[in-house]
Amino acid sequence: MRDNPVRQREIAVTIDDLPLNGPRFDLKRLQAMTGRLLSGINKNQIPVVGFVNDSLLYVPSETDARIALFVITFEANTPGDPIVGIQSAYEGEYVNGQWSPGRLLNGDQTNQGRHLRFVPGRFDIQRVKLYRYR
Repeated sequence: MRDNPVRQREIAVTIDDLPLNGPRFDLKRLQAMTGRLLSGINKNQIPVVGFVNDSLLYVPSETDARIALFVITFEANTPGDPIVGIQSAYEGEYVNGQWSPGRLLNGDQTNQGRHLRFVPGRFDIQRVKLYRYR
């Protein structure tokens, strides 16, 4: 009888409005919810795609703190060089299930490979390639 290896499948979680981010919840509650959510995601190494309704971020005297809930950072979780940077970032789209790259973002747009920026009011997909260094 022939050995059949178990086929492993992966999924990614999609979150709309990165949960309940709106004026109906006070900032401290949103910060606590986001902390708990990210803790579980990081602990279990779950791939996640998130969508932000940017109109819900603009609350008088809280806008900067609400936006800070959605900073995208990368870090190494395996042995090797400890710092992770963005090697390349492309805007693009999926056409018939296939990635179709568009504009390559330059260092001004990725803060020299340190972060991603998404323009408020515009839907974007950015595909990134990361690298590690000391």
